[in-house]
Amino acid sequence: MEKKTTQALKVLNQIERFLNTKRGLSFQAIRQLYIACISSVADYGVPIWWNNQKNMLEKFQKLQNIALRKILGAFKTFSINAMKLEASIPPLKIKFKRIYKNYAWRIL
Repeated sequence: MEKKTTQALKVLNQIERFLNTKRGLSFQAIRQLYIACISSVADYGVPIWWNNQKNMLEKFQKLQNIALRKILGAFKTFSINAMKLEASIPPLKIKFKRIYKNYAWRIL
């Protein structure tokens, strides 16, 4: 899990080059990059280890908060919940439960 969050953070730092607000990519394109490149790397293996652990959720939450700030170009003091709504990105707890349940349904 530590390895996946570190890999996702590296991908985020590489994508940061495209995040210029004046001549960079649009908000929708940056959001799509987050979902395709960063979220997919970080979420790998969630069905195996996710069991509603709060300590593991915090590490992924920090990664998502950094990504949301970069996607929206927001300051550190901006509300995380407002950024989730603005970017249309679900909370991690809900997202991980959905991934976990979909995996369980596929196994059945």
